[in-house]
Amino acid sequence: MIIANGSDESVTIVSIPRLAIEREITLEGEMIRDAIPDPAGRFIYILGRDVHVFDGEGGVAVRAIAEPEPMAIAVSADGAMFAVIGAEQFPSGEATVAALWSTSPLREIRRVPLQTDRKITAALFAAGDASLVVTADDWLAQVPLAEPSASSLDTTGEMPRVSLAFGQLTSSQKICLADPSGPQVLAPGRTDREVVFAEHRCGESGSFTGSVRHVEPLSLYNVKAWAVVWDVQRNGVFATNPEGELALYRAPGSR
Repeated sequence: MIIANGSDESVTIVSIPRLAIEREITLEGEMIRDAIPDPAGRFIYILGRDVHVFDGEGGVAVRAIAEPEPMAIAVSADGAMFAVIGAEQFPSGEATVAALWSTSPLREIRRVPLQTDRKITAALFAAGDASLVVTADDWLAQVPLAEPSASSLDTTGEMPRVSLAFGQLTSSQKICLADPSGPQVLAPGRTDREVVFAEHRCGESGSFTGSVRHVEPLSLYNVKAWAVVWDVQRNGVFATNPEGELALYRAPGSR
């Protein structure tokens, strides 16, 4: 388990199930906002003032990626790619982009515009690593990373999630995230074609701009969620708030 300690300027690696501290990674002068392990176990990605890549044990600094104003990071399900969300200056003004990096070898491969200038709070890969889903405080969007497909990836159910389909452009919907919320307020759902997120309701959920995907709400009883994770076995969502309280919310009809 990897814990980003925020203003403590450190990352703690804890063994499971002993809950023993295996290592501390300290980055002096940098507030640590997120820390993500590589699914293949080769690296740990840390979001501070820069994006730091450590080896899988957290003992060796492999590289520091100096993106201007890095906002969020995400790692693909197969570990072959990671994304750094940041701001980039264009002739027409500043815009938000996702820099996509290959992990073998470790190099930037391309940049994907997110068609917004919003500050991104969370990001993750979805739909077989063919899409990038991002949130801002008032915005949820899906960005295709592959060539458009004729297939529509639909789903039904009662949890708050996005049904993903591919398209040419970023498709988005207005949301209202809790304030404050952490980089894990967005999480994978039951499959890689669903995501779950926690928001306070500021309007009726409906169709995304430019696509047929939709959001289905489940009340979390006004919880200001800092982080969420889908529990497959219990068919529900674990959510924490900024005070450190943990609750499980079951999907309707589950046991």
